This record gives sequence, structure tokens and C-alpha cells, in this order.
Amino acid sequence: MVVTPELRADAARNRSLVLAAGRRRLVEQGLPLPMNTIARAAGVGVGTAYRHFPTQADLLQAIAEPAFADLVGQARAAVAAPDPAGGSGSCWMRRFANWLIRRSPWCWLLSRFPTTRRSPDPRGNWRS
Repeated sequence: MVVTPELRADAARNRSLVLAAGRRRLVEQGLPLPMNTIARAAGVGVGTAYRHFPTQADLLQAIAEPAFADLVGQARAAVAAPDPAGGSGSCWMRRFANWLIRRSPWCWLLSRFPTTRRSPDPRGNWRS
């Protein structure tokens, strides 16, 4: 588990602005995520953007993590829930299909998620 220090209110706001601008850029134009363009869209300096996300992979990971965390939550809920229509497998497939529909712009991240410093296998970040 990576422990991140708590940010000052202004730093947290700037991080959120950069993250939102990066997310919009990714959905609208895909990769790459040029930090100067993202910083301008967020209304912050490029140094501020790099302070929060030193690399494109760091920004991409921060964008993808909530979607993957939701997917893991859906999988756990499907396994735990009784499903009279065919067991947890069919329940999981329905939940996964719904997740994909809700997040279609992010689906390609499932196969292209960058390797992280926390785990050489990015899927390992979601195992517990």
C-alpha cells in the first residue's frame, strides 16, 4: 500500500484540476497526454502539473485507478451476491458488461495500463 501525504487545500485543488483536464484530454483525443496542454487546460503552471504527475504514466495511472477500483468492487459484489439465474459467474458477467457500457472510453486501458512502481504487473495492484 502506498501512503501519500495529505495535500494542502490549494495543492489538492490543483491536483484535481490537472487530473480532470488529463481525463478530458484522454477521452477526447487519446494519448499522448502533453503536460503543457493539460496544465493550460487546468489553469495551472506546467511545474504544478509535473509536481503532481511527474510522468505521463503517473497521470494515466491516476486517471485509471478509480475505474479499476470500481471494477474490482463490482467483481467482489458479484462473487458475494447470490444469483438465481446461474451463480456468481453470470452475475459477474452482467456487472462487467454494465461497467464496460458505462466506461466505454476507458475500456482500452484494460489492456494498455502502464506498469507501475508499486507492482511490475499492474493487475497486481488490485489483488487483495
